[in-house]
Amino acid sequence: MSDASPESDAGAESAGKITRALTTSVLSRNLADLGTPGVWIEVDPDIAEDMGAFEEKAVSVADVEADEDGD
Repeated sequence: MSDASPESDAGAESAGKITRALTTSVLSRNLADLGTPGVWIEVDPDIAEDMGAFEEKAVSVADVEADEDGD
């Protein structure tokens, strides 16, 4: 193995410039694809809830009654 760095076809004029790469996401319904970069997983709402996708933020009646200051 060599210690030399690989040569680039980009040339000296592009050194230090930011390049934007255009990518296309893939839509999958297979949970085995979870964690694969560029893959969006479409699941049923029930499965998503089991996975923790939704956070309940509603206030219960008991919380409201406990916090009432008499106004």
